[in-house]
Amino acid sequence: MCIHLNLMIFTKIIRGFIRTEPASIASRLTDGNFQPSITGDGRTIAFSSNRGIFLYDTVEKRFTQLTSQMAAVSPKISADGSRVYYKRAADTADTADLMLIETTTTTEHVVAMGVPSLAFTEGRAVSNDGMRVVYSALTAPNQTQVFLYEARSNSIRQLTKLGSRVTDVGLQPTISGDGKRVAFATRRRVTNAGDGGVELYVLDIPTGEVEQITTAPGTATAEVVASLNFDGSRVAFNFPRILSELVSDEDLRNNSEIYLATVAPRPIGVASVFNAAALGSEPDPTLIAPGSIASIRGKALASFGETTVTVNGRAAKIFYAGTDEVVFVVPGELSPGPAEFLVTNGDGLSSKAQATISAAAPGVFTVAGNGRGDAIILNSDTLSPAPFDPSNGLLRLSIFATGVVRANNISITICGRPSVVETVVPANLIGLDEIHVLVPAELHGLGKCTLVVTAAGVQSNSVSVTIGGTAPTPTPTPIPSPTPMPSPSPSPVPASGLVISQIFGGGGNAGAPFRNDFIEIFNGTNTSVNLNGWSVQYASATATTWSVTSLSTVTLLPGQYYLVQESSGGANGTTLPAPDATGTIAMAAGSGKVALVKTSNTLTGACPNDPNIVDLLGYGSTANCFRGSAPAAAPSNTNALLRTASGCTDTRNNVTDFGLGPPNPRNTTFLPRICTN
Repeated sequence: MCIHLNLMIFTKIIRGFIRTEPASIASRLTDGNFQPSITGDGRTIAFSSNRGIFLYDTVEKRFTQLTSQMAAVSPKISADGSRVYYKRAADTADTADLMLIETTTTTEHVVAMGVPSLAFTEGRAVSNDGMRVVYSALTAPNQTQVFLYEARSNSIRQLTKLGSRVTDVGLQPTISGDGKRVAFATRRRVTNAGDGGVELYVLDIPTGEVEQITTAPGTATAEVVASLNFDGSRVAFNFPRILSELVSDEDLRNNSEIYLATVAPRPIGVASVFNAAALGSEPDPTLIAPGSIASIRGKALASFGETTVTVNGRAAKIFYAGTDEVVFVVPGELSPGPAEFLVTNGDGLSSKAQATISAAAPGVFTVAGNGRGDAIILNSDTLSPAPFDPSNGLLRLSIFATGVVRANNISITICGRPSVVETVVPANLIGLDEIHVLVPAELHGLGKCTLVVTAAGVQSNSVSVTIGGTAPTPTPTPIPSPTPMPSPSPSPVPASGLVISQIFGGGGNAGAPFRNDFIEIFNGTNTSVNLNGWSVQYASATATTWSVTSLSTVTLLPGQYYLVQESSGGANGTTLPAPDATGTIAMAAGSGKVALVKTSNTLTGACPNDPNIVDLLGYGSTANCFRGSAPAAAPSNTNALLRTASGCTDTRNNVTDFGLGPPNPRNTTFLPRICTN
């Protein structure tokens, strides 16, 4: 919405602080003081003269000469007075250097040298803190663009990609006080089909979205200068009067008037919040406990500058901030009930998640870091990891969790049997809880068991713990006559060594985060393996024919991953990290069979028993060939199958070795994961 303003300004006091005499009548237009720029508090004024750039302190009535060059022009001072940017004419015609002076030290820096047709707006070009400055420059004949200098990273980025036009107005880029929005004018096409007339636009830097402020007829061709308020929500500008009224006289159409427009608010992104230990694997992932460690997942959650998190308006302590995840501690003073989690990156882009604050919301941390599989547990006395032998009745374990310590009623079951919770204490890391448990002696020898924490009636994620010791001798029971059952398809017995660590068959499909299917291999051994002549092979769930992708000649080091890119089902999702091998196999998203083979010879049969098969994964309920007792779960367009413990788990049982999770493709450049016993 634009508002046409009729402005009348009455000046009661005009105070001069400079008086300049020209050297001669001929130089009277250049011998003087020009281009003033003032700080936010009105104390300091920067200006240019034929002797350089000066500062004037209106309180102390003191001049400071910043430069002594006649070529220094167009000073722009930040609202806080910390920085002055200016143009310095370069040796080459029509070029200039972009310069920066830090006013407290008068230290001068060259931001960019030899910039073609460098131009500042007539108004504000610098953010209030002086960390961002906008300007226009020529990139090709008849083609100027808007640029942003970011002092925090000492980097320059091009904000526009405008086409060429022989006749155009000056872009006159201006920036909001917070440095997050830029307004500019042009007669070239930006968002919609152009008619050759000038239009005003506002670019929102955090989102990259451009809003067209004016919709003027093609006969509007005059220069436009704009000014944004601090947060960029309003823009004042001059514009040809034909924008708001019919003008029959062609000579008057481009007479400027002053307008004020409201800019559309910045959209808020959508995010999800989880207990940082359970990560959605608990029965009710909508519950979050005060004082617990939580994880927000989304897009563009971090950028240059500080990322912040608030919960119902209360600031949270951040442990880690990345582009797609922020880990933080939920404020402890929150009351039970609905909560809004708001994460805002350094560019001001916010994302929102919803959850319910509950007095207790237990989550147990796992080795794989995904809320599933082996829990992070230590013997409380020896600080050693699993297996744990409770045979002497004195075994105490320390279970690392979050969202537990404030609960009144806490219980734990191991292998479905209750264990004695002795204490629950906060660990040295804020938000981390230690649960100390006495394990019953009768659990000895049960092997891998399920452990569940219940706090104030809320259950945690189900995790695993290995209970050692000698297994009890079972009482003999009569063996009934077996009921005839269909014989399962045989699964090949692979040699130990390399494993298939991840598969994703939804590449490019609707909702897929990546454009291509992929197969990931992992060397969990302590020796290097040469992949020369090896292959990965795929068959659909019940098929007898296999497709082959040969691997490159690479020696895979211990802990190293290897990424094989396959076909795509569409244009959805981003590109994979650089693959180590590329094939054309179209994998099914929800079911299939994948084999890692020491040769490139094509496998045959629905469930081949080839001695060259190193590893095999059957996934989806219809897969008729798999390792162990059952195929792995069915992935989808949005979920991959990942071998737990980052690839280190290998019990030769597809259904337990793999879990579902967001695709996480890793190639040979990824940080190695060394497996330990």
